Amino acid sequence: MSPTLNSRILSTFALVIAAFTLSAWDAFRARPPPTHQFVLQAELSNAVSPDGQASAVESTMAVLEGRLEQMGTPVHSIAHQGEGRIVLATSGEDSPQTVRTAIGRRGELSFLKVDDRALPENTYSGIANPGSKILPLADGMGPIAVKRLGGISGDRVEQAQMGYNRYTNEPVVNLLFDERGGELFARLSTQHVGQQFAIVIDDTVVSAPFFSEPILGGQAEISGGFTAKEAQELAVALGSGALPVDVELVFERTIPAGE
Repeated sequence: MSPTLNSRILSTFALVIAAFTLSAWDAFRARPPPTHQFVLQAELSNAVSPDGQASAVESTMAVLEGRLEQMGTPVHSIAHQGEGRIVLATSGEDSPQTVRTAIGRRGELSFLKVDDRALPENTYSGIANPGSKILPLADGMGPIAVKRLGGISGDRVEQAQMGYNRYTNEPVVNLLFDERGGELFARLSTQHVGQQFAIVIDDTVVSAPFFSEPILGGQAEISGGFTAKEAQELAVALGSGALPVDVELVFERTIPAGE
C-alpha cells in the first residue's frame, strides 16, 4: 500500500471517529439533567435463593427502564442496592406519575378458555370446577370461571401497540404474536369457534369475547372500555414484558438543580 493511500485511509478513519465523538457529545449535552430520585422495593419472598433474587431484580430493572423510556421518561441511572432495593434517577416533571404507572401493573397476559360448564351460582360463590379457576372482571360485573390450562401466555407477544377499533373507534391494544404464538392462537381460535375465551391481565379478565371465526395471521386485539391513555399505558406494559415481581415505591425526592 502506498504511503499516500495509507495516509488517506487514516485521515478518513480519523474523521469518522471525530464525527462519532461529536455526535455522542451532542446527544449527551441534549439529555436533560436528572430531576427526580426514587427508591423502589422489589418483592422477593418467592425467590428463595440469592441467585434467584438477583436474577429477579436484574430483570425487573430491565423491564422498568424499558417501560420508562417508551413512556418518554429518560432514565439516568438505575441500580440495585441489595435486598431488592432499587434506586432510580429520572428527568421530567411528570416522572413521579410515570414511575407509578410503570410499576402499577405487572403486565402478565394470558388468553384462557372460559369454562362453559361452570354453573353461575357456583361461580358467584367462588366454587370452581376441577381444572378451572375463578377470576374477577375488570368492569366489576362479576366473576368468571376460566380453564387453567390450554391457553396462551403473554410471553408469546412480540409487539403491542395502542390503536383504534375500525368499527367502534374505541381505543384498543393491538398485539402481534411471535411465530409460535401465532400458530397457537390460530389453533385455539379454530378449535373453539363459537366459544368464549378470556383475555386476562394480572389475574383480572379485561375482556371475554367469543371466537366468531378462526383468527389467523398472528394478531389479536384487546378492548375493554379503555381511554386512549389507558390503552397506551397497557400497550407499553404488555410490549415491554411482565415485571417478574411486584414493585413498591417507598421514597421519592426532587433533585435540586446542580446537584
